[in-house]
Amino acid sequence: MFTSADPVIAEQEANAAETRRLAAQEERRRKKDPEARTNGFALRRWRLVGVNGAESVAAVLVVLKDLAAANERSARPDSDQDRALSAALAGEPDENLMAAVARALRSCSAEEVLRHLRTLREARIEWLTPEASGRLNILVSTAPERRLVHTPHVVDAGASYELFVSLTTRRPTRYVRKHLAPQLATLPLPLVDTLIDIRALDASDRPWVDRTAEESTYLRARTGPDLLTTAEATALAWPSFDRRHAFISGWVIPSAAADSHEPDLYEYLVGLTEGETRHLSEIELILPEPQRVALRDLRSYCSLGSWPPHLLADRGLWLLMEALWQPPESIDPRLSAFHAWAALRRARHLFHTGDHQSAAAQTTRLLKVDKAGPEYRAEALNLDAYRAFCTNKLEEAESALGEALRLLPPVGAAGPSDGRTRLESNLTVVERRKSTTRNNRTRSTNPFLELGLPHGTLSWEDLYRELTKEAVHDTQERARLNDIRARIESVLRSGATEAGVFVIPHDESPYLDPDERSSLLVPPLPRLERRTPQLTAHDMDSIRARAAVELLDEFLSAPPRVNRRRD
Repeated sequence: MFTSADPVIAEQEANAAETRRLAAQEERRRKKDPEARTNGFALRRWRLVGVNGAESVAAVLVVLKDLAAANERSARPDSDQDRALSAALAGEPDENLMAAVARALRSCSAEEVLRHLRTLREARIEWLTPEASGRLNILVSTAPERRLVHTPHVVDAGASYELFVSLTTRRPTRYVRKHLAPQLATLPLPLVDTLIDIRALDASDRPWVDRTAEESTYLRARTGPDLLTTAEATALAWPSFDRRHAFISGWVIPSAAADSHEPDLYEYLVGLTEGETRHLSEIELILPEPQRVALRDLRSYCSLGSWPPHLLADRGLWLLMEALWQPPESIDPRLSAFHAWAALRRARHLFHTGDHQSAAAQTTRLLKVDKAGPEYRAEALNLDAYRAFCTNKLEEAESALGEALRLLPPVGAAGPSDGRTRLESNLTVVERRKSTTRNNRTRSTNPFLELGLPHGTLSWEDLYRELTKEAVHDTQERARLNDIRARIESVLRSGATEAGVFVIPHDESPYLDPDERSSLLVPPLPRLERRTPQLTAHDMDSIRARAAVELLDEFLSAPPRVNRRRD
């Protein structure tokens, strides 16, 4: 039934099949008994019922014999039908013959109906309406898809015929959906799958109704994946769902198929969630259009430094927004929770890079946030104290640290106490520095931060060696690096308090990356791929035969006029 996708090969196959059919038909005609040839008087009687020519008469007699035999075998034979068939077989066809044939065909199986109608068509016996004859030509054709390309289809031709045409052309007809609705629950699952593939069915048709639980889950996954519960989708062992669900839930993404060579969207999205921007171009190419537009809009907002509320509230986008945003000046932390988070991280980064002037400007704005939590406010005060400490404004540093300590619960109270301990250490460092003469004071900056590293980084020596090699001809820089090394070793040996080193941050929690993953760029779950076998030629022949039965409603009520010179 389903021919090659190559149109040239498909045409060759159709031509070969038609040649075989015509040869078989000619062979049947050649082998007919010469003694069974009908005389001229009988031909005239047959012409009155629409049968023209000896070959047509011979063909119809074959059909009539089969129908008569079937009528005799039936439990309740039709006497009127038997009388009309017997008269025709005796060479005396009358006006009741067509109605008798139509009734007899209704008692046959669908396959027999198709076979008999094919025989009548090949004998050029036109007992059907012109419209039905056109449909019969398509049903018995060896290449129906080629005929349908040039055949208008504007009327409702019956459930089976509409189904046959839709499956043959791989496009749903105008009327097929209407016929499918009453019988959806009884259709074989492979047929329903094919109808879904050709878009003759979708979630609005609810093909899962009145089916087993397993089939219902499968068909919802095939037509409306969003209708499934997590447990149902998981039970399907569905990789696309598993990977999408793992991403949204913040879990480790299951590995993609080993034979897949396509870029992995979810691995790219994980990178975006972590602020990785290297693959933005590749992501735009593989995202569906709605998500592609959303990503482009997000990038535009980042270039402007202004976002709509729904993006600012999406914590899963914060790292990406921070990575794409290049603020020209200090950030106003009062604008949103994102701005407050980004401003705090920016101030810390500026201290790490040694830009104390910009860090001081940013820290000043941090102190203007009124509704921040105690940990955030305490860290803002700690940064401000570090700024004052580095510029020898020790009274300001002492005051800021005292205020920060009042925000936190005392040691031993509920909640972590590490942050308070660091603040107390910093306050001790400030007080000792106040009591030390200027000439005896060490450098005020944190040695780890001078190397551009977080305080307490154990791998500091690797960076120190690299910087030392680069400064091999710079005596002043080498002296600075050696001083940093000495102070770091003092911290590691005796602790920050004894070494007189101010520690930032006092608490990492206000700086932490968000754990959430945004669903903004996650494509909708695609339909589950088909898991049933494709329709076979036998399946299509069954549908073809049922479509032939529908033609029996269009038998003519009176014999057509025939052209005696047609042959």
